[in-house]
Amino acid sequence: MQPHQPYTPLPPAAPAPAKQTLGDWFYLRRTQVEALAGSMTIKSDFSKDLMEALGRKLRTMEGLISQDTPTATVVTQFQGWLDDYKDHGAWNHYVAEQAKLDKAEADRQEKATKDREISQAKQRASSAAITLTKTYGGGLLSDRGTGRVIAGLAVVNSPATYTGISGVDMHTHATNSVIDELLKGTHKAEEWPQASCAEVDALKSYLHAAPAPIVSIAQIPRGALVFHAQVWNIGGTKGGKYVTPHWQARGACANCTQWVEKIGALLA
Repeated sequence: MQPHQPYTPLPPAAPAPAKQTLGDWFYLRRTQVEALAGSMTIKSDFSKDLMEALGRKLRTMEGLISQDTPTATVVTQFQGWLDDYKDHGAWNHYVAEQAKLDKAEADRQEKATKDREISQAKQRASSAAITLTKTYGGGLLSDRGTGRVIAGLAVVNSPATYTGISGVDMHTHATNSVIDELLKGTHKAEEWPQASCAEVDALKSYLHAAPAPIVSIAQIPRGALVFHAQVWNIGGTKGGKYVTPHWQARGACANCTQWVEKIGALLA
């Protein structure tokens, strides 16, 4: 399948375009016009016959170029034909329809780029969390005897990563005014405080490291932060089967999902 070719206007007659350049231009326009004509039916909002006639005119122009007709002459002749309305509006209809295709393709490419950047950020967030778990290969327990959580935070389209550990006694930064503002609108949905989560710790590190001070929730870029969490599974006998203690991926808890959604962050 040929890559998408966006519409470009007719090259000017002066300076005279190169033969290959003009030949390629007419070839692309003809193939696009023929594809448009092929997609049209009796219910289309423009005449299929007129669009096919435009395709034939473009093919004629290609023939003139192959016969070594001066390119300036070909451009002038085709432009004059359009100016005399010999196309009966077919050219303008083609240009308008091609613009729709060009926009759709641009939107597709933009989405593909964004999806790729998000995927890469998810990988970096996961890698950051998993790398830190290796520092605590023998486990990391809370004072309640349950496994602690380690979170990785990555920024879309940036190499920077941050990590956090659950339990305020393990947090790198004691507090942050933006975190305080963020947690005000949440409720305690888990048995532990909202401020104690590993994701909160990682977010505090990100806020403190920001090159330009972030002093309000509104300044946190939406859709740009990605979290990944690992929890220490204490193992033991469960359902008659022994489970070896280990680190495992886990989703954000019910405390964190409240503010994660508020800032438009993503989860890996």
